Amino acid sequence: MAKSKQNKNKKKSTQNENKLIYIPFAVLIVVIVLLVVFPYINHNPSTGTITANANTPLFNVYKVSNTNYVGNNSVEIYFISWYGCPNGATASWPLYLALRHFGNVSVVPHYSIYESDLGSAIPGLLFLNYTPYPTSHVYFHPIYIYGQYLNETTNGTPINTDDVTFGLQELKSMVPNWVYNLVVYYEVNQTYTQIGTSPAYYGKYPHIITIIIISGPGGTWVDLGYPNSISPQTLAGLNSTVLYNAILKNNPALSGQYASAYENITNATNILLNTIVKASS
Repeated sequence: MAKSKQNKNKKKSTQNENKLIYIPFAVLIVVIVLLVVFPYINHNPSTGTITANANTPLFNVYKVSNTNYVGNNSVEIYFISWYGCPNGATASWPLYLALRHFGNVSVVPHYSIYESDLGSAIPGLLFLNYTPYPTSHVYFHPIYIYGQYLNETTNGTPINTDDVTFGLQELKSMVPNWVYNLVVYYEVNQTYTQIGTSPAYYGKYPHIITIIIISGPGGTWVDLGYPNSISPQTLAGLNSTVLYNAILKNNPALSGQYASAYENITNATNILLNTIVKASS
């Protein structure tokens, strides 16, 4: 750069030439700072090649970023829900079957609150514990924010503030910042065309809705609700204990609605398994 200036104007003083010598070093320092510091600066969790947006259908597993928020070779799965959630009950079945490939999962059969639209509660599973197999790098974190009803905590204590505020406060104390930021971005800050508002404020009782977050070396995926190959309608009216005992068998002898539910659960399980595999690579 200094030689170029000298060719254009040979009368430039030696002092000015010496100043030009330092420019490349200044640029180098700026580059080093950006390379070292930038990865640690908080950024919008929506960055990535594929991003959920206002036109994204809910109840789908979407890759939202190429970023590995975990920061190592493991895969982290966060299931954020509440005891009485119909969507959480629906998602629990394929999630349970998927997790059994990677660790020991302890659950208890349960039911959501009564769904007046379906005329029934939704059978589901409550996650109690998960221990990865010795060779597994998949880790699972079930997070329950509210109790059986939205006006109470998981231990039955009444909630005296709005459920969104309470839910975010609870969540912030229970999960890493990157998980919290993803929930805020996709549940609170995003307005979806199909519902005309953000998921957390949709419906009669605003609250933090069920969400599955999967992150690993392959990127980060988010599912608001449950995989789209299953729905609460499929499960409504079924006995949770009967269904649980049936899915423990590889080829259960089922018929009618139970057979249909099992098929949908299996399809949804494959969606989650494929996502976990993608996240691990």
